[in-house]
Amino acid sequence: MSPAKVTTNGHSQNGHAEPVKVFELVLEQDGSPNEQRSYVRLPAPVKPYVLRFSIEAGSTASSDAYLWTNYSNKRDTFERTLFEKTPFASSASSANRVDLLIKSAGVFEFYVEYTTDQDDQPDADLFEAKEHASAHKRGKSGYFNVDPILQVAVRKPILSENGKTLSAKEGGGAVTDKNDFLALDGIVLQTLISKWAGPLSEWRVHLESARDAGYNMIHFPPLNVRGASNSPYSIGDQRDFSHDLYPKQLQGDSQKAERVKQLKTILQDMKIKHGILSMSDVVWNHTAHNSEWLNDHPDAAYSPANSPHLQPADELEKALFELNNRLDDFGIPDELKSDADVAKLIDAVKQHAIGPLNLWQYY
Repeated sequence: MSPAKVTTNGHSQNGHAEPVKVFELVLEQDGSPNEQRSYVRLPAPVKPYVLRFSIEAGSTASSDAYLWTNYSNKRDTFERTLFEKTPFASSASSANRVDLLIKSAGVFEFYVEYTTDQDDQPDADLFEAKEHASAHKRGKSGYFNVDPILQVAVRKPILSENGKTLSAKEGGGAVTDKNDFLALDGIVLQTLISKWAGPLSEWRVHLESARDAGYNMIHFPPLNVRGASNSPYSIGDQRDFSHDLYPKQLQGDSQKAERVKQLKTILQDMKIKHGILSMSDVVWNHTAHNSEWLNDHPDAAYSPANSPHLQPADELEKALFELNNRLDDFGIPDELKSDADVAKLIDAVKQHAIGPLNLWQYY
């Protein structure tokens, strides 16, 4: 993609035309993006800008070409599988172009479809007269990633006019009531593990500490109900937040809406009062083995039935479980207290679990 080119959109502001940035992506002969440009990152559209797709005149894909993309300024919601087409402006002397006005963030796909009358026949048949109709072809898909528009509260300086460092108590880095754009490269992020931070009512001290340290975003591992392992990445219920974030009177099934409301309030206070944005992992497929949801959708879990490549792992896991029940038979204590105990366990695993399985036969 070429460096930004500045053109004018013709709109007048204070008597002067307001410039618009143009990012140009030059496509290959067949309308495909160059391998190094098949996935491009674009800045946040704080001010809308143009993404221009260009095909050189005379290229294979320059005849009756259309750009197809799932980016749209016509729809309010994104539909990954819904593509719109735009014709390339055709020219015999200059590049054929399509301009997209970029106003919203996300990851989008595009490809070029064109008409060609060139035969795909082998060279030996080039001199044979054949009648053929024009064919529609398409180039390879490419993708562009538009950074999000993030707004965060402006902080006061951490240095005084004479260069002295100002502490939080002295007003250094204090949050103001003004907002400004935050580029992705300007994010200063800290992770907060909710199960160690206590209920929402105890989060204030953690948020103030993060604010005073200069963080402008907090990353939350999944806040959903955790499974038997108590890991936030092993989710017991994807449709509810962990009950230990709330007092007992809000932990019942009938209080789900109130739980959502309270968490939303906390996140809003983080942004407004502390100048801190929030983000969280979306890991719907990290389902705990004891999730009730799996009773209705057992096909959603990995098993040798739907994932045959896991058969060796399944056999090894069963063998280890059986060995665990026979540790006394091999003189191995339940609690390992010495290097000798560890050595005995390793030897037992090799001889009585891994060895008899002949796992090499799978490969």
